[in-house]
Amino acid sequence: MTLLIPLGIVISTAIVGNRVLALLAGFLLHVPSLWLLLALLAIDAIQIPFYYWLYGQGAKGLERLPKIFQHLFQKAFATPIGRWLLASGEWGVMILAALPAFGGGIWTATLMAYNLDLPRRSGALWMMAGSALSYLLLWSMGEGVLQAVQRWAL
Repeated sequence: MTLLIPLGIVISTAIVGNRVLALLAGFLLHVPSLWLLLALLAIDAIQIPFYYWLYGQGAKGLERLPKIFQHLFQKAFATPIGRWLLASGEWGVMILAALPAFGGGIWTATLMAYNLDLPRRSGALWMMAGSALSYLLLWSMGEGVLQAVQRWAL
C-alpha cells in the first residue's frame, strides 16, 4: 500500500472526526510519524482562514438577529472557564487550540481569537502552536500506549 492511501484516510478522519481518531488511524496504518504530524498540522492550518471567514460572515448575520438571540450566542464566554480563557488572551487561544476534546480545537480557538479581535496572523500562529503541542503530546502518549499493547499481546 502506498503512503497516499493511508494519508488520505488520516486526513479524512481528521476532517470528519477529530485529532485523536486521526492519530490512531495513522498509527494503525503505519504512517511515518513525520508525515503524520505534517499532514495533520497542514489540515489545521487550512481550517483557520476558513473559520475566520465563517465567523466574519456569521457576525454580520448575528447583528441582524433580535437581541435575545444575540445574548444566547454570547453566553459561551460568560462561563467561568470562558471568562478565564478570554482573560488569558493569546495563551488562552493556544490552550483552547491544544484541547483534543469536544469544545476545544481549531474551531473554538478561532472563535475565541475572533472575539478577542486578535490580528489574523497572530491568532493563527497561536492556534498552530497549540495544535502542534497537542499533536506532539498525543503522538508521544499514543506511541507509548501502542508499544505497551504490542508487548502485552506478544
